[in-house]
Amino acid sequence: MKTLQEDNMNVNIIGAGRLGSSLAKALLKLHPDTVLTLYNRSLAKGEKIIQHLGSGQSVDEFHAMPAASIVFITTPDDAIAVIAETLAKEQLIPAGSMVVHCSGVLGSGVLAPLQRQGCHTASVHPLRAFAEEMQEDAFQNCHCVMEGDAAATAYLSILFKNLGALTLTIHAEKKAIYHAAAVMASNYVVTLADAAIKLLIESDVSEEHARQITHNLLQISLTNLKKSPPKEALTGPLQRGDLSTIAKHLHALQGSATEKLYRAAALATLPLTPHDAETIARLKSVLTIS
Repeated sequence: MKTLQEDNMNVNIIGAGRLGSSLAKALLKLHPDTVLTLYNRSLAKGEKIIQHLGSGQSVDEFHAMPAASIVFITTPDDAIAVIAETLAKEQLIPAGSMVVHCSGVLGSGVLAPLQRQGCHTASVHPLRAFAEEMQEDAFQNCHCVMEGDAAATAYLSILFKNLGALTLTIHAEKKAIYHAAAVMASNYVVTLADAAIKLLIESDVSEEHARQITHNLLQISLTNLKKSPPKEALTGPLQRGDLSTIAKHLHALQGSATEKLYRAAALATLPLTPHDAETIARLKSVLTIS
């Protein structure tokens, strides 16, 4: 493997989506002399990104990729194993190269066919939603979670820190739990926000104000969570043990799809409340569908 002191790294990126193109941009910003090859099934799309980056080449066949010190696979998860098997079968990655995929849920074991051929393998998952291609400063203050062989993770930790990221390592067998946590913190907050917005609109609040109110309430909760642990950040009727208010909510939501969501969220929140066993039992009784 090349060292990080060598500016002219040879890097292949397989997948020219939002993550792959943002990674390409970040690497070129860090090391302008990086020799970059971008593989994408749509050659036109790859060439458009290369043109914007102002450096590198685009290919649409694995055989057209030159040897590289690092190969990043930034495709959807379902494609990673197939790509690894293809690259290994065709013996396209020289021994000693590093192959890294960017899945949140898959471990580096999916790259085993290449590891058996002498490649260093790892996974690195940036905990950030990439909303656009070639995102500016995409890895600045972004937590990047990695696992894999020791040489690969040591190299990647330094590389991504140089890109501005915050790095940490976990065990491969914990990735599914880790990724489920990330999905709950990022994606399902949107689900709760959507439910709140719809209820506000149903109560005759305009959509614009409904979104503003929901955003403000979420921001307050996030600020509280930043300052305090969840038990101290929690507010509202469940935290106060206000049975009559919760009963009114459930009556208003009766028969709606949101009722089940409200009950499930409230039941999951009960362990965060300060109540004694008797109060917890009364709240659980109200929240549980008989």
